[in-house]
Amino acid sequence: MRKLVAVAAVVMTLTVVAGTSSASPPTTTAAASNTTTWWVDSTWISPLVGWVLGEGKAGCSTCVIIKYTDDGGRTWTMVPTPAGRTLLSGGSTYTCQNSGGCVTHLVFVNREDGYLFGPDLFTTTNGGRTWNRQRGKPTAALATVAPGVVWRLTYDEDGCPGPCGLTLQQQRTGTTSWVTVRAPFDGSGTGIVPQIVSTDSARVLIAFYGNIAGGVSSHATFFVTPNLGRSWSKRVDPCGWNRTNEVDAYDASAIPEGTVVVECLAKGISNQAFVMVSHNGGKTFGPRRPIPPLFANMVAVASANTIVAATGEAGGSGPFTYTLERSTNGGLSWRTVVRDPETLTSSTPGESYLGFVSPSVGHWIGYGNRLWTTTDGGAHWTASNV
Repeated sequence: MRKLVAVAAVVMTLTVVAGTSSASPPTTTAAASNTTTWWVDSTWISPLVGWVLGEGKAGCSTCVIIKYTDDGGRTWTMVPTPAGRTLLSGGSTYTCQNSGGCVTHLVFVNREDGYLFGPDLFTTTNGGRTWNRQRGKPTAALATVAPGVVWRLTYDEDGCPGPCGLTLQQQRTGTTSWVTVRAPFDGSGTGIVPQIVSTDSARVLIAFYGNIAGGVSSHATFFVTPNLGRSWSKRVDPCGWNRTNEVDAYDASAIPEGTVVVECLAKGISNQAFVMVSHNGGKTFGPRRPIPPLFANMVAVASANTIVAATGEAGGSGPFTYTLERSTNGGLSWRTVVRDPETLTSSTPGESYLGFVSPSVGHWIGYGNRLWTTTDGGAHWTASNV
């Protein structure tokens, strides 16, 4: 699952369950909630151990909050945040420079080593008890790409539109230095944050997405390495065209066994989407598998055939229903397993999270004041206000 810089506003209610579903357990429907703490990201190192990142401290509604669980989310403990006024979303370079810094994402590699980033970077080596701000270029994306190996993309500027002048860097757990990884791209800007798609092995995909709201072609480009950056190949956007419109890659997810799922959206039509599945690490993709038209714009793969697609990054105001779809046959058919009616306001964060930590355990943040958890591969989900 990737994070976006540019997202479209949606102001409508969606209540129809897709007709492509087979017989299924009852759809979970959540009651609306008015919690003032908003969660926007999550990171897990096992089905039991994870963290959430949010905002909403007393006296500072946009200041960073981190919580930790070691029992699968039954109980949560507050984790210290960087000293000073670190903001979840600064809104401008000036604001970030004149506060304690700005971050939007959180990644932990193990119980001790973690990263707060986007655009500023903070690191911890003691489970978040203390954080150290890393000087240098801003960070656009960061991910664990193999056991003990972290990659990040830094950039020179964001006004071209950015991020522009990208550099790929690597750090090994237990060290403090970053080394440059040679890569055949410069990341000339599209206004969209690139995505590092990890398979937890030496094979890594880096996706550069286009802005599907723009007036020019926005096909994505994928750079693939089978050996942690020693060699690379370039792959064009597999989504292609439909009869009347360009179709662009929008999100991607992968698992170690080599399954890669790409979500494709028709340009300018955010509720017409399909997935394409590769079982050889992105070398070739199978046929298009339509997703029910419910504004599902995040995708996560749990196993070779189990895929979930969910609403995320919703902005605007008014009634809106977040949904989560599940397929157990590689996208051939889907069933709606969560329907969450909410009322958006201008203060609703446009950030979300969707991912699996194992074939059975996954998490979703749609509407930002709750965390959804599945322990059966996405068949059933339970909401928690953390």
